Amino acid sequence: LAKAERARLHRVFAEWLRARSADELVEAQAHHLERAASLASELDGQIPADLRAEAADVLERAGCRALDREANRTARRLLLRAIDLEPSLERRFYAARAAWRLWELPAASVEMEDVRTLAESAGERTIEGLALTQLADIDLNRNADVDRARTLALEALALLSDAPGDARSEALTLLSGIGWWGGDLGSVEQYMAEALEIAR
Repeated sequence: LAKAERARLHRVFAEWLRARSADELVEAQAHHLERAASLASELDGQIPADLRAEAADVLERAGCRALDREANRTARRLLLRAIDLEPSLERRFYAARAAWRLWELPAASVEMEDVRTLAESAGERTIEGLALTQLADIDLNRNADVDRARTLALEALALLSDAPGDARSEALTLLSGIGWWGGDLGSVEQYMAEALEIAR
């Protein structure tokens, strides 16, 4: 088949998959839309805007599903490709989160610092708070810098005051861990009790 026809068929099949199950088959949709985009790029040197946006969206959803099931290497690959096609703050955050989970701490540190800066500029307090939480975790585990980790985690918790419970819980759990590092069992109990209340 000619590349143009292959690209068309990949898009048609991705649409067929979406009509059957938008969520359960999202990884397969992502594969076919990514192939269509790659073929279009090879043919014309550019990707049509609608295909670029659709492929990036589906790649992001597939990457987030992979993160949810701890398939972090797959998540990282899918999210980086989504960023290549159409960068966004959320995609950058999720890709950096995948790097952090893979313990690729140098990359995670640089990328999460960029996310933090972009989130602050955009007024996205939840993403900024989550980025700070992960930067604090990196400082703790890579640099053993307990004081800086505590400072960043407390700043994160303040930013997450109005965020969903799972976001606040990440900062609280980290602060509890920082308490263990410093031998401050009172703070361990305090922060874990707050996280437990969120869980309940």
